[in-house]
Amino acid sequence: MIKNKKLLLIKNRRRTAYYFTFGGIIAVFAVMGFIFATSQQSHATIPAGGKQNEIGQVSYRFYSPSNSANPGAPLAGTNTQAILSKPGADFRLRVGVQNKGLFTKSLAAVGEGHNHGCAILSDNKAYCWGEGAWGALGTNSTSDSSTPTPIYTDGDLSGKTIKQIATGDWHSCAIVSDNRVYCWGYGSNGELGNGTYNQANAPVAVSTSGVMSGKNITQIATGFNHNCALDSDGKIYCWGQNAYGELGNNSTTISNVPVATSMNEFGGRRVKQIIAGFFYSCALTTDGSVFCWGTTENGRIGAGQTSGYSARPVQISFGGKKVESISGHATHACAVISGSQGLYCWGKNNRGQIGNGSTTDSYAPSPASVSGILGGGKTIRQVKANYEHTCVLISSGDVYCWGAGDKGQWVVGLLQDFCPLP
Repeated sequence: MIKNKKLLLIKNRRRTAYYFTFGGIIAVFAVMGFIFATSQQSHATIPAGGKQNEIGQVSYRFYSPSNSANPGAPLAGTNTQAILSKPGADFRLRVGVQNKGLFTKSLAAVGEGHNHGCAILSDNKAYCWGEGAWGALGTNSTSDSSTPTPIYTDGDLSGKTIKQIATGDWHSCAIVSDNRVYCWGYGSNGELGNGTYNQANAPVAVSTSGVMSGKNITQIATGFNHNCALDSDGKIYCWGQNAYGELGNNSTTISNVPVATSMNEFGGRRVKQIIAGFFYSCALTTDGSVFCWGTTENGRIGAGQTSGYSARPVQISFGGKKVESISGHATHACAVISGSQGLYCWGKNNRGQIGNGSTTDSYAPSPASVSGILGGGKTIRQVKANYEHTCVLISSGDVYCWGAGDKGQWVVGLLQDFCPLP
């Protein structure tokens, strides 16, 4: 009987060893199953800046044990199962994690505004920060915010997603998922386009009962106290202040609803890009032509004049060259010539923002060639005219800036205008 008990014990030990080995394998597979499950959908968090940021586990790999900070040889490939050499064997497991905190998806196009900013983040929601006076941040308040604050979406924006956003002086506008325009902030000049002259602390719909009825809006441009929108047919609509003809409708009458910019001067051309600045607007057509309208002070519309205004679009000459893209801000604008044939700027030049090698000329009434940018085979990818300085992004990824730099504007230009890259 004693021998039989010993035999039973030996059998039980063997069975236990089998179960232990099998259990070890199951344990590894269980770990892998956990990793796989959490890699597909994770709610793990890590502390960061006094709050918890969600992380997503994206990869794993098994290694042999080691006495150093580095693991031993890998037991299997990345995201591949591994079987231990014996029950209870040590191993190391590395899990790659991805920070799922919010990041910037796209920054607001900046018009005349320089006291607040906006961006669309990775959660597809829009945020604004800076001075909140007149409701400029769209947060349903007039409070300032030193950090990005979500735009109020329980009103006219309920159930909608912002696709594009632009900031003006004390107001902002956005194109949302219904392809309509919504604005908020200062409204005393009709900037909000909703038929009133009142401020709005949260987004309100721009009127579509008139010329923009049924139009699909593809771009919004915000100026000092007027705005322009481009539709899918290549036509322009503007609203707001119009003292210098910046709405382009052959009038100087203010309008708190969109009016159609005159298209007769375009000769049947379709517009593909619009900009708005301090009492002026410009448009780029699909054939590379540029038209501007509004005040001619400081040569702002590039038509060779320095006083008066034009309430109709005027074509700008680049010596027969075709323009690829344009950018404008307060009192100057720039154009990239197609095929890397040059860069031209016009308008105010009190801080050298035109880039023609001079600051003694206080303005350039016609497009002036920017000096020293395209040497050495450089290709300009993008230009951004800012308040009193200009920056370009070239094909190598380098950024060149000129004009006012006493307040670190060039760094701001880099961060604001070229991150993320277009």
